[in-house]
This record gives sequence, C-alpha cells and structure tokens, in this order.
Amino acid sequence: MEYDDIKKCELVPVQEKDHPFEGIESETIISIIELYYTGKLSVTKIIDKFGLNIDKASKFSTYLPFFYTKEKCPYDHLHLIAKLPSKSSLKYFSPDLCCNKCGHIEYYKFGRICSCSNCQKKNENDKKRVLSIIDEIYLNSEVELQDISIFDRVNIAALIQICNLEFNCLVPQYKTYKGSGIGFTLGLLRDLVDKDILKISKKTPIEVFSEITDTNFSYGVDEALFSLNIVSERYSKIEIFEKLKYLDDVEIENSKEYIHLWKSYVNKELLKIFIFEMNKLGFSRELDKEEKEKMLCNAFDRWLKLYSPAQVYALLYKSIRDADNARTTGAIGNYKYHEIKFIIILVDKMIIKYEKEGWEVKSYDYPNQLELDIQTKLFFVNVIKEKNWFGSIIPDWSQVTFERISTRYSIIRNYAEYIDKLELQKIDDFLGIEIQTAEYYYLMPYGLVINNGMIDCLFATSKDLVGYLDILKESGRVEREYIGESVETQISHSSNFYVDKSYSSNLIYLAINMLIENRIPTVNEWKNKSN
Repeated sequence: MEYDDIKKCELVPVQEKDHPFEGIESETIISIIELYYTGKLSVTKIIDKFGLNIDKASKFSTYLPFFYTKEKCPYDHLHLIAKLPSKSSLKYFSPDLCCNKCGHIEYYKFGRICSCSNCQKKNENDKKRVLSIIDEIYLNSEVELQDISIFDRVNIAALIQICNLEFNCLVPQYKTYKGSGIGFTLGLLRDLVDKDILKISKKTPIEVFSEITDTNFSYGVDEALFSLNIVSERYSKIEIFEKLKYLDDVEIENSKEYIHLWKSYVNKELLKIFIFEMNKLGFSRELDKEEKEKMLCNAFDRWLKLYSPAQVYALLYKSIRDADNARTTGAIGNYKYHEIKFIIILVDKMIIKYEKEGWEVKSYDYPNQLELDIQTKLFFVNVIKEKNWFGSIIPDWSQVTFERISTRYSIIRNYAEYIDKLELQKIDDFLGIEIQTAEYYYLMPYGLVINNGMIDCLFATSKDLVGYLDILKESGRVEREYIGESVETQISHSSNFYVDKSYSSNLIYLAINMLIENRIPTVNEWKNKSN
C-alpha cells in the first residue's frame, strides 16, 4: 500500500471518547496524516503543532483512525473498515477488515475464523445443510467388500496402517499423515473418495466446506475427515475392518491383473531408484517431465521381460555413471538436452553387448537410502507372498496359474459335496482319455490344463476361452491367417495349449475331482518327483 492509496480513502469519523483525534475536524486529520506519512514533520512536532493528547511519540500510530475499504460486509452490505497502518508497515499492509455495525471480521491470516453472531448463525445453518447433503450423497452408496479391486484393497490397507487407525476411528486430515506414508499420495486418497470407498464424515469441521447450497457443497479433500463406506453380507463391521487392515482373504484370480499390479509396483520403485541415482550426479533437467517418465517406464517394461528389478538397477547404475563421464568429457553432445533418452540408449547397448558376450548381468540390492512404498510392501508380502520380488523376473502372464496366486486346490476339495449333488454328467471320450493318460495337471486363470506326456490340453468354459483369446490377441500372438477360425482353433495355433472344445464348469469340476481321486500329481508335485 502507498500513501497515494491512503489519500483516496474516506476516513471513519472518530467518535471514541478521550481519543486524541476526538473533536478535530476531518480536514485537519487529513493534514496530520499527510504530514505523518510524507515525513514533512516528525511525530513529536505533529503532536505539538496540533496539541494532540499523546504522551509518547511511539504511541502515535496506535491512534491513527480507521478508513472505509472497498469490501462490503456479507450481512449488512456496508463497507468494511480497517485501521491505518504505521508508516514503517505501510508497504506490507494487509489488515483485518471489520464491519462497524455488526462486528463481522474478515481476517487476513488464513485459518482465523470470525465469531460474530451472524457468522455463528450462518455456521449453524450451513451445518444443517451439509449434514442433509451428506445423507443424500451416500444414500445406498455402500461398496461391497468382495467388489473392491486388489489395487484398492492395497491402498486401503496402506491408509489404515499409515494412520494407525483403530476400528470405528475416522481417517484424519491428510496433512497429519502425508509425511509419514511413503507412496500414499493425495491422488490415491481422492481415488478412494471418488469410488465411494471412503465417505466424508459428518464430523468434518464446517470451516472445511465452501460454496454451500441446499443441494451441494465444495470441500478440500486434504482437510476433510473420512470413514469407511464398505459392507459385507458375510462379515461384521469389525471383521471387515480387520480384513481391510491386514489384507486377509485377498486372492488374485486374473493373470492380467496379477502381472499388471506386479509391473506397476516394480516400475514405481525403479522410477524412485532412477531419480535417486540421477540426482546424486546432478542429472535433474527432465526428472519432473511426465512424458519422459512414460518413456522411461516403457523402457522398464522391455528390460523387465529379461531381467529382474535388481538387474535393471545394476544396468541403470552403470549407465547413469557412463552418462556422467560422457558429460564430463563432452562426448554426450546434443544428448545433454535429452538425458533420459541417452541413458536408455546406454542401457540398450549394454544389454546387447552382454548378450553377445554371454556375460551375466549383476544384481544390485535395493538401496538402503530409500524406503519402499508401503503399497509395494503390502502387495508383495501380504497379497502374492513374493518376498524376493526385487531379485525375481516378472513372470509372463501365460506362466501364471491359480496354483501360483491362490490356494485353489483346497477349495476344489471343498467342492466334493457340491460335485456329489450334481446330476450325473457324461465325460466325453476326449476328456476321459486325457484323464486316464494324464502325467500331471494344473489350473490357470482360464481353466484346467492336463498334460498327457506330449502336449498341454486346455479345458475351459466358452466364456473363459473367449477371455483367453482376447489376451492372446492383445499380446499379438494370433496370426492373421487364423483370425476368423473358431476360438478353439485360434487358441491351439497361438498358444502352447491344444483346445478341442468348450466344457461346462460342472464337467471341469468333475474332471478335477477325478484327477485328485486318481492321484494324478499337480505340475509342482510332478517336477519335485522328477528332480
């Protein structure tokens, strides 16, 4: 604020009894203010000249009058007033604004709240409206536990553990735990809210809400309190909470989801390691660019088909240092503007050289200076129970079976009573022969696989066969010449499985039961016996 701004202001008449400016005409007060702010007279001389009843010059600024601002009171619609500042604080003047009639205050500092009678009444009305809107928003919105994805289950467990939540406790404001949850971002919190997995609590302070109408409101996700909005027909609320917190009863039955999650958590950790190593050597030009991150993650996907994350880390470690040497010697050329692309090229060249020479790529441990994201820990330890994930190559989706990602065999045995109650169904000749000649069997996400000593035969429902064919098409395995043929023919020519026809799920359960009764080994049992 400048003195020229003050000259344009209308002063509030001084009516306070015994005030030094009481009874002084407004023109005289304006003259006093001009002499004070322009420095034409010292404060002592101003006091003497105008006979002001001020015993100390240092108190002069405390008696400066109020002025009318452009802002108006939201209740009385009168111009709000503010006190003139001291000359020393004029430049950075940001006053609290007050209504001279109702006492309403618009505070300059964020977080301070007016407690005038009008604001108190408004808050009470706003609370009633907000509570009514919350009831309307979340009416019949509960999410079934069994319908929550693995990705969301991991994020819920991470949130509960980061906040040290107990049963029936609210999720606190994000700012209270954002520094303690490695990897849990505000974006993940918003995602859980958008999916109605979390619902805003009625105990959220009314100050968090804004733009409140009879039907809607706005609020800051990072400032609100939340509660779980999850139900189950099988479990009580406390059982639901325990299963969410410790990731109990979580099974991945879809290989595509299994591999996608594995890759996503590995990519996130490798990206963190990459940024860490780049920063150590002063490569920071492109680290915050989203398109460069995508390019790097695409490279990770290529490398992870051949190497474990530990080996990819070793390749990155050496390539980043080779890039630093090239930068020092000037050999980096125009790649100094494309640092990440340069390092990707170096890794690719190193892989080609190692493959050509037959050298083994070393494995580096996860750096001690970094901490794993809590979601990474939960997924690998609690969900898929793969403790050595950093030193393991991500399996190909066609290698993933129910046996790998679930405990289905115990479940199959529990179907015995169900199978006994099925109407007698005829096992056709082809399936019967395969059961009789079976060397081993296993389950994969799309059905039962029986090996007869020569080939793996897949027995699946028509729905699962179509789903499996979609995966083959997405991976580019189905050649053009077979497109248009039957689903069975396309799968047989595009995978390691032979498919004769589709079967009902009942027949597949019966076949599994027969394999168990005939003591046909699972693939792992067969491998162990062979060794």
